[in-house]
Amino acid sequence: MHDPEDMYDWHQDVLDVYRHVVATVEDESIQRQEAFQQAESRLLEMYDEGSLKIPANEAIRAALLEVDKRDGSRADAVLEAALSGQDSFGMEGDPILDVVVILGEGRRKLWRHVTSDDLREMDRLRYRNLRSQQHAYETWRDSYEPTLEALSRFPTFGDAVQHGGFA
Repeated sequence: MHDPEDMYDWHQDVLDVYRHVVATVEDESIQRQEAFQQAESRLLEMYDEGSLKIPANEAIRAALLEVDKRDGSRADAVLEAALSGQDSFGMEGDPILDVVVILGEGRRKLWRHVTSDDLREMDRLRYRNLRSQQHAYETWRDSYEPTLEALSRFPTFGDAVQHGGFA
């Protein structure tokens, strides 16, 4: 049996607060950092009030995803630093050799253990991602052109949807 607390979806609360923050600017836009700060403030209030419960395993997983993303995004910088003779990013406890690199297919490895085969696989992955991004852009353009044409007749996307601008 499931514990009723297991059924609680804290992601929905986060989504609701985030969307509310962005909605408050209506026709304007908001910088991501500002939206995050406002949402974080409200979510911390909810946490303090007890209406937001954060499952520890999900918080830990989110933190792991963030550090994996952060290290993974450093691949180019690691190569450039190594080629220039640097052995760290200049931050304490952050030597280049201990940065986790994304090899592809879900595989990870410390840079200190990367082989020429690993580097070739990383290149193949980047090329495949490039092709995928080109396809995604082409698909975007197929939708962009008619959407832009519809939006030229209405002040907002919402107005176009409500008044049949895409029919």
